[in-house]
Amino acid sequence: MENRLQELTDKIYQEGISKANKEAEAIISEARKESEKILKEAEERAGEIVEEANRKADELINNGRSELKISFRHAANTFKQELEKRLSSAIISEPVNDALNNSDFVAGLIETLYSNWKPDTTAGAPMEVLLPDGKSDDIEKKLKKSLQKELGSSLIIKPVSRIDTGFELVSPEGGFKISVTGGDIESYLREFIRPKLIEILFEEG
Repeated sequence: MENRLQELTDKIYQEGISKANKEAEAIISEARKESEKILKEAEERAGEIVEEANRKADELINNGRSELKISFRHAANTFKQELEKRLSSAIISEPVNDALNNSDFVAGLIETLYSNWKPDTTAGAPMEVLLPDGKSDDIEKKLKKSLQKELGSSLIIKPVSRIDTGFELVSPEGGFKISVTGGDIESYLREFIRPKLIEILFEEG
């Protein structure tokens, strides 16, 4: 009787163990499947994150390159414009100012223009020579050597503050004038020199 009972007890125990093992294996299997699913989803998400990060990095790099190119072009154009300005100044402004600050040169120009213009001063209205204030006396002294008869009668020297360099010859009665100021000559010369400077400085290469 006792053996029978023991066998029954062992059988129940073994069946319990077997059932528990099966349940444990099922739980473990399910857990493995779930962990594999989670791992796969994590890997896919990680791939998406990496892909998005790479896309944003490429976008930032491309934007940075574009902004750098724009900044470089702007800096290059600014440099070229400044260089053009300085070259124009060296080629035009400085020589023109040097020439028009030379009293002998200015007096010679006035004499040549006056002699070739030959304005009609018979009506008694003399021609006016407008000179920079502070430089008229020196130029007038030089003109007295060549235009002694004309000065004071048909030719009058007038200093004005609005002219920095050069001069203006105004016809009798103010009919018209010849302007030979530094600004006039520089503007005239720039029309010829500036296009060539731009062609040289802004040439694509």
